[in-house]
Amino acid sequence: MNSYKLMPLALIGLIQACNVSTPSSVATQSSSTPIPKSATVPRSNEPTSEAQIAKRPNLPAFCDRSEYETFFEKFVFGKDEHGNDLRAMYTADRIEVRDYDNPAQVLEVLRRQDDEFSINLVDTRWVQLVPSSVDNSPYTRLKLDIDRTSADTFRVNYIKAQYRYTGDVTGTESEEIVQTYGNPGAYIFQHQNGCWKLTQKLQSTKNVTSVASPTHVNTLGLTENMPYSEARQKLIDQGWQPHTQGDPPNRREQVVRMLLERGYVEVKDCSGTGQAPCRFEFVNNNGELLVVSTIPQDNPNAERVVWRWFIEAKP
Repeated sequence: MNSYKLMPLALIGLIQACNVSTPSSVATQSSSTPIPKSATVPRSNEPTSEAQIAKRPNLPAFCDRSEYETFFEKFVFGKDEHGNDLRAMYTADRIEVRDYDNPAQVLEVLRRQDDEFSINLVDTRWVQLVPSSVDNSPYTRLKLDIDRTSADTFRVNYIKAQYRYTGDVTGTESEEIVQTYGNPGAYIFQHQNGCWKLTQKLQSTKNVTSVASPTHVNTLGLTENMPYSEARQKLIDQGWQPHTQGDPPNRREQVVRMLLERGYVEVKDCSGTGQAPCRFEFVNNNGELLVVSTIPQDNPNAERVVWRWFIEAKP
């Protein structure tokens, strides 16, 4: 009889246990919007994908894959508008130095702070900031090509070069390559973490004999704005002779005819009406061809003065 009395009590206890209030943390979660089963919670140690990085608003526009040429110009310039060091920012921690002719061969690995990036930009011209060995320029000109080798890689090939002024009759600045010389080199940039980065450099291990002339133009004793008659005599005293072979002078130019009448048989051409550079050529016993460019002074009746000079090639 007592067992029948205990059963209702047991049922009451079970019902009370089922009505125990849910913990506050669970109640809070259930009151919010349900989380879809497809959603994943990122782990703190998972790397951020490149797609996520590329969407960040603080990445400059030149970080886009299609802007690799603009990126390279910014990289060469070295600083952004806020003075930040772009080269340090976009250079890998370790740079592999590989053989130019056999890129699979790693020559050494440099730390970012030990690498010396050698390309600069001066007056829209690619240069190395060392004196030229073929003309009187304070820096060495470069022939440079930027090639996109894959979606995530571009390569910058460069080699030392000598240029010649070819301004037209309007005096427009234009020039052409006379020769390239020395060993070629290259830089490799790869798209990593949302932007381009310098990761490799290629250098030649060959002992290439420079095709530049062995005569160093800085030893000739010429200076800018030196009267041409003085420069001419100085060259003749050193064994240089007026070069009268090759293309004949452009006698259609009045200034050329006037210079020929003065005995300057080495004159070849003058741009425009003579207000732009005139070209004079000399040759020595080694067969080297020296080009001297002159410009007029403010007084049209005054003697022309030296502007540039360089060894061009063997005639």
